[in-house]
Amino acid sequence: KREGDARKGRAVFFGEKAQCSACHTHGLRGGTLGPELTRIGAKYDATGLLTSILEPSASIAFGYECWLVQQKDGSALAGFLLADGPRLVLKDFAGVRHVIDADQVQKRERQATSLMPDTVALGLSADELVDLVAFLRRRPFDELDLGEAIARSAMTLEPWHMEYRVNHPTRGTIWVEGHSMPTLEPDGST
Repeated sequence: KREGDARKGRAVFFGEKAQCSACHTHGLRGGTLGPELTRIGAKYDATGLLTSILEPSASIAFGYECWLVQQKDGSALAGFLLADGPRLVLKDFAGVRHVIDADQVQKRERQATSLMPDTVALGLSADELVDLVAFLRRRPFDELDLGEAIARSAMTLEPWHMEYRVNHPTRGTIWVEGHSMPTLEPDGST
């Protein structure tokens, strides 16, 4: 049993092989189709995270259940049910919201499988899976996210503000608040 490397796990999460960030946000990056995962490590231990990756349909996060809605006009939509009442609001897999009058629904059926493919982990090595879990288990906004946020602020010249944890040599883990307003210097530097 080896400890995972969160830096390598970050590369797996945001990389092309697993494509986790196509659907999931972590920190300030990623897609919005699946659950936001920045603080998922506080909810699940390493075993729970690994199980969720290998068997995503075993436990689908509330609000991310897939629904198939057949309308009386013969058309059908699939997506996440956002509201249920006189009007159904369904967010499709492209992120588009559809409002459907409930009296126009012929049938709706909750799907048993997750939108996340069961095979997502099949292309990853055991080491890559352990690294991915280590990345998801780490505290949010550590030095990796901090460096990325500062670099983005310098590039976009947008204000930067973040609360983050650091491991102080004598005081242990402490919270620090940082902020800056980058400016472009005459020589082109920030």
